[in-house]
Amino acid sequence: MTFLHNDITEQVLFKLTDYNKAIATTPSERQNKSGWTKVFQNQSLTCQNSSPSLLLIGDSIIAGLDRYNKVKKKFCESYSTINCGIGGDRTQHVLWRCEKMVLPTSLKHAVVNCGTNNLKQDSPLDIASGIILVGLALKKKCPHINVIITGIIPRGLKWSRIRSKINKTNLILKKLSKINELFYKDNNFG
Repeated sequence: MTFLHNDITEQVLFKLTDYNKAIATTPSERQNKSGWTKVFQNQSLTCQNSSPSLLLIGDSIIAGLDRYNKVKKKFCESYSTINCGIGGDRTQHVLWRCEKMVLPTSLKHAVVNCGTNNLKQDSPLDIASGIILVGLALKKKCPHINVIITGIIPRGLKWSRIRSKINKTNLILKKLSKINELFYKDNNFG
């Protein structure tokens, strides 16, 4: 899928305005998961009462990093890190959490990984716009931080409609990251 710079800029400007009606870009509290609010409140308290330099935020892919000490050690050892991943979250839930959290001034970097849970319901442009909005919400609260947006990890062993949608979303993410002064890291493993 190839986009002309002007076409995508026009679409993004629409998606990032108050007039947008897309679910993926509208911050919303997650009310269909028992204990979600408590997890969010605990993460918020930890953020407020610590001095992390790296914030990890997103869905179960981020939340699950705590189970993989080798990965955490390799990529996060030199940082004081806080993990704010919640399994099952969609872009709108991560965006809501970003807008509600009080972020410590010690933050220097943030890694955003979400969007995989939006694949069944939302368009690639809506998913990518929601992810970019998460990054922009973080930068609004902490203008000095570097925000890294990660691409959506491929699903399934064979090419499918979902894998095609992931590729389209990641292409848009890559372009939107540059426009919005965010860093993009591709997660395409095959």
